[in-house]
Amino acid sequence: MQKSSNPTFKQSLFSDVPTTKKSTMTVSGTYVKTLLLTTIVIASAASSWWWMQDSITSSDIRWWPLWLTSLIAFFVGMVITFNPKKAPVLSIPYAIIQGAFLGVVSGTFAESFEGIVGQAVFLTLAVFLAVYVGYALGLLRATETFARILITALLGILMFSMLSWVFSLFGFASPVVYGYGTWGIVFSVLVVLVAAMSLVLDFDFIDKAVENKLPKYFEWYGAFGLMVGLIWLYIQILQLLAKFAASSR
Repeated sequence: MQKSSNPTFKQSLFSDVPTTKKSTMTVSGTYVKTLLLTTIVIASAASSWWWMQDSITSSDIRWWPLWLTSLIAFFVGMVITFNPKKAPVLSIPYAIIQGAFLGVVSGTFAESFEGIVGQAVFLTLAVFLAVYVGYALGLLRATETFARILITALLGILMFSMLSWVFSLFGFASPVVYGYGTWGIVFSVLVVLVAAMSLVLDFDFIDKAVENKLPKYFEWYGAFGLMVGLIWLYIQILQLLAKFAASSR
């Protein structure tokens, strides 16, 4: 089993969690719960977006719900990651909070680029289905080399983005990460590709978890982890479309 690039899917779970012969995790159960959590995220995002448009008029005020929801979502996500038994209880609250965060983010982008959110949602679902079909047909395999390259790319993107953020605090915004020019678009394309291909490792992790007969509650944990990957993919696609739209003006 290859290590997933998703931090919620830790390989150590296979040795840390005892297998059971009673009620075990299933692939279908995991994907049903993923669909449920994704639906909740979308509903929460739509409500948050409506509230933002109706109640928030200042960009300064908008930062408060943005930071608040992101910090709470991060905290709840960490609790689930380090204690998978909490997933059945905390996954739905996490989806609601994360949806509220995405509503503010999506609404902010929509104010500058009309129609961009609908395009991002459609492309995210299309990419997800394409990767899943490729994985199901055996066209995309989570080999050791594939996993090593993908995780290296992910770490590189993470470190580069963090350094760019630190420099931006001192007034040196990186044109690669924050710019709308050619290099900014190229960087976003690469990040979207990494986010999409990381789903292959997530699908593989879920399959192996089922084969190892992990407990039933891991369906919620698997759904939570897959939802995290989907949300990251959506945000990256949204940023990419924004850069394309800005560069064409």
